[in-house]
Amino acid sequence: MSTFFCNSLPAALIVICSLSFWGCNKNPAAPTKVVSTIVMKEIPAGAFTMGSSDTVDDPGAYPPHQVTLSAFKMSETDVTQEQYLAVMDTNPSHFDTGTGASLRPVENVSWHDAVKYCNALSLLSGFTAVYDTSAWTADFSKTGYRLPTEAQWEYACRAGSTTEYWWGSDTNGMGARTWSYYNSDSTTHPVATKLANAYGLYDMTGNVWQWCNDWYGDYTAGAETDPTGASTGSYRVLRGGSWYNDDGGGGIGVRSGFRYVSNPAYGHKDQGFRVVLPR
Repeated sequence: MSTFFCNSLPAALIVICSLSFWGCNKNPAAPTKVVSTIVMKEIPAGAFTMGSSDTVDDPGAYPPHQVTLSAFKMSETDVTQEQYLAVMDTNPSHFDTGTGASLRPVENVSWHDAVKYCNALSLLSGFTAVYDTSAWTADFSKTGYRLPTEAQWEYACRAGSTTEYWWGSDTNGMGARTWSYYNSDSTTHPVATKLANAYGLYDMTGNVWQWCNDWYGDYTAGAETDPTGASTGSYRVLRGGSWYNDDGGGGIGVRSGFRYVSNPAYGHKDQGFRVVLPR
C-alpha cells in the first residue's frame, strides 16, 4: 500500500494517509502517521570568521579563518523526542519520562541514527534522501534534510555576533540562554524554554550537544566557501555543549566556536541534533 500527502490538512501537521485507490481512505480506523512539523528558519547567505584564537582552551578551533556560506534553512530547535518518535517509531532517549518529556530534545542518538532520521523525514516530506547509509556519505545535490555542516552550525549559532558567546563576550547572561551544568538539575529540558538568538534559533548552546555532518579535521587559515569538512576521519563533530557541561567553570563548551567530537556509531544521553535544508 502506498502513501501520499493530504494537501488539504493544516500546515501545522504533515499527515501520511493510507491510499485507497486515488484518495484518502476515509475509514476512521485506517492507520495514519502524523509527523509534527519541524519549523525551519531562513538563514541568510553571508561571511563570517570561523574558529577561535584561543589555543589554550580550544586549540581545535584554531586558526580563525574566513568562511562564506550560501543561504540555507535550519530547524528552530533540536529535534524533539516527539518528532523523532513520529518518524522512527522509537525513542532512544534516556530522559524520556516526566513533565514535558516529549518536547525535550531526543538524545542517546548516534550520528548514524541522526542521518537515518534525516533520510526518513526527507522521504515522508517528498524530498530526496541525502545519505547513503551503507557508505555513510552525503550527497549535497539532493533536496532532503541533513545535518548541518560545522560551518553552517557555527554561522547560525553566531547569528552575526563576533564574540566568544553568541550573546556576548563572557558568561553573563548564559543562564537565560543555555541549559548547562549550572541550571539543568542534571537533565535535559523542553526545547525553546530559553531565549533565542538573533536568527530565532533556540538551544543552539546547551541542553544537548548537536551532531554536525562533518568528519573532524584540522582547520587551515585559508578562506573557504561552503566548506563540508574533512573528506574522511574517525570522529564526527559535535557542537554547542549540553546539560552536563561545567567546563571547569568557564563555560567553554558553549562558546560559538568550540569543537567537540565523538564516534559516529555511538550515542550518549547528552547528544542530539537539529536539521537543515537547502534554500
